[in-house]
Amino acid sequence: MFFMLVAFFSVIYAFRRLNRKGISSIARNKFLIKHATFVGVFLVVWSIQLLHNYAELFGKANNYLETISFFAMFVTGLCLACARVIVDPYHRKLILSYIAQWFGIILPELDQGIIAQPLNTYLAESLNLELINIIL
Repeated sequence: MFFMLVAFFSVIYAFRRLNRKGISSIARNKFLIKHATFVGVFLVVWSIQLLHNYAELFGKANNYLETISFFAMFVTGLCLACARVIVDPYHRKLILSYIAQWFGIILPELDQGIIAQPLNTYLAESLNLELINIIL
């Protein structure tokens, strides 16, 4: 379970790097939630695949576990996209506005605030270039 330790360490490392001066608490919290959500999604998917690999290794595999592992492997990108929609307010607003347009409702666009732009853009304004390259 070495990858779990690396995953938890990456969240702790991101927290330590983000506690420096020059970043607002709103951006810090949003980024940490986003990073922790992505790490959680990867941990769940990789744990399912690891469980299947151990079952194959020790001869205890069954078709049910193989199907779940196969499905989890191919929907990793979809899970990450769903996590982004849940965590990032800009993408959530964007998708809701597209769904509203299907029904003929035009939502007003926001001009300011954290919802008016992607979280990465908001972070880029608050962080220095070196920190962005290390964290993202």
